[in-house]
Order: sequence, then C-alpha cells, then structure tokens
Amino acid sequence: MLRIALASITGAAAAVSFSVLTAGCPADDGNAGEGEGEGEEGEGEGECGDVTPQGECVDADTGQFCDAAEGLVEFGCGGLGTCFTFNDNWGVDCGVGLGEQCNDGVSYALCDAPNAACNVTGTTTGTCEEGFAACGVADDGLCTGNLFQFCYGLLDDDDVDGQLFVIDCAGFGATCVAGEGCVVPGGDTCDAFWTVCDGALCDPENPVCPGEGEGEGEGEGEGEGEGEGEGEGEGEGEGEGEGEGE
Repeated sequence: MLRIALASITGAAAAVSFSVLTAGCPADDGNAGEGEGEGEEGEGEGECGDVTPQGECVDADTGQFCDAAEGLVEFGCGGLGTCFTFNDNWGVDCGVGLGEQCNDGVSYALCDAPNAACNVTGTTTGTCEEGFAACGVADDGLCTGNLFQFCYGLLDDDDVDGQLFVIDCAGFGATCVAGEGCVVPGGDTCDAFWTVCDGALCDPENPVCPGEGEGEGEGEGEGEGEGEGEGEGEGEGEGEGEGEGE
C-alpha cells in the first residue's frame, strides 16, 4: 500500500488518509522531553526526532516520515512492493519493479523505476510498465482514448516529478471522462476506488451505480395514486347518504 491512501479517483490524486501504524510518537532520543516546551521547534524535534517529511525506510516492508499534523507516521507496504526512495521531494514510499503486479485489489504500489506507471486493467490486475514520463498537476485527470490517468507523489503544484497511475476504463466496463475518471453506466457494477458513477461516487457497501430516474419514478407514482383514491371515495359516499335521508 502506498504511504498515502488515495480517495476514489475523481480527476485528482487526492490524499485523504494515512496508513498510520504509529502517529505522534515521541522520539527515542532521551532528550526529547527537554525539547518540548522550548518553542515550536523543540516540539517538532520531540515528535519526529531526526525523521524528515521525506522519511526513511525502516525495513523492506516499512517506512516512516514526519507529518506536520500527525507527527511521526509509519506505513507498511502490505506485501505488495518494498519501501524505496521515490524521489528527493516526496521521499520514501512502496514500489515494485517493471513487469511486476502493482494492484491486487487490496493494495497498490508505485513503480520502482524511472519513466514508468502502474497500468491498472481491472479490479485485481495492474502491472508496472515503462514508457510514461514523470508528471505534474497539468497531467492529472486526463484521458488518452479510454485510458484515465492521475499523478501521484506531488508535494505542491510546482512539482513535476510525480508518477502516473493509468487506468484502462474498458477493463471496468466504463468510459473515460476527463476531470472525472472511469465513469460506469447506471445499473452496472462499479469499483469504489478505480471508478466513479455518473455524477456520484461508487458506494463500497453497494457497488452498483444508480440508474437514471429511479428516485423520480418512485416518488411520482406514490403521490398520484394516493391522492386520486381518497378523493373519489369520499365524494361518492357523502352524496348518496344525504339523498336517501331526505
């Protein structure tokens, strides 16, 4: 799993949550307590020690980095790829080699090679392939035929050293829509991470895109039926009763 878990792909590689195993840990350094209380600089040193925002690999499966809000964050690669240094700006992350699987339906990883991208062809399939240049914000959310791409690993809008993820929308029965993603038609099964529905996100608890007009049809039918039935019954009953009594 990447060090940053991604939201459903909707035209931008939005970082939404951390694969946090340990957050806000005090440094192992015995002077960490002395650093606290000496100002903001001292507090930062106490939370992360010598670990930078770019981070470091603890072992083949585990890395850690310093986050301004979370403190010291440790992440695991989940058995897909190993910890490596992606680039000087972003730092460490999880990656696999060229020709290796980068998406298994549970975890996903970068490619530990230059000019490469994870080519996702289905819910549990994806392979690292070469021939894709490094990317920036301008390359995010574009369609090339029926391939949708987003750029991962950018710290700010000026960075151009990210890596593309390329999703083959045809593998999900979807159509590529620039700025949106792989859009699945109403009534068809969707993938909560790699695809979106027309005008809505895919619900992971009920991964079927809503069909057009389902909500409108139900509401109109119920309202008209109840109103007509009540009005006719009351009118006939009152008229007959008054005439016989007189």
